[in-house]
Amino acid sequence: MATQPLRKYELAPPKNLAPLHTTSDLGYPDFYPTNPGQDEDQMTEHNVRNGFTNLPFVSTEHVSARNMLSIRDPKNLKNLSDFMTDIMKRKREINTLKGSSSYTVTVPQTVWDTQSRDRWISQLASNVPLRTLAKTVPKGVEGINLLDVVTTHKVPLAKATWFTKIVGINLRTA
Repeated sequence: MATQPLRKYELAPPKNLAPLHTTSDLGYPDFYPTNPGQDEDQMTEHNVRNGFTNLPFVSTEHVSARNMLSIRDPKNLKNLSDFMTDIMKRKREINTLKGSSSYTVTVPQTVWDTQSRDRWISQLASNVPLRTLAKTVPKGVEGINLLDVVTTHKVPLAKATWFTKIVGINLRTA
């Protein structure tokens, strides 16, 4: 039995990891392969004696802004507290669901052609209620394709989250 020689290991990103940008060479998120000519590869006397230290992009990165931002007038603290309370109240009002809570999530997914799917996603991006769109959901939009479709059609975040959850539920039940 002949043994094959060992192959040299080549560092490559995971197959399911999409690049940061489609046209620029920005690389992949959380994947940092070595490139020839990097600063940490330079064998200078300082690097050999002290080790490589990566300088921060901003020289005042660790300087405190406490003195500039400190609240000297007690009225300002009250105003800030009232402002934050008002924000929390508005957020609670916006995030409250209006309507009956007896609605269940059982969404049939159907296979559509690209034109019908794009029309449905355009309706998702517009003011069409989710209850109307939930009657049928296009099948085959998942993974990176799901993110691309949602961002290119400029779907609002709440509706994009809903669509992602529906796709995930249907993938788990399939």
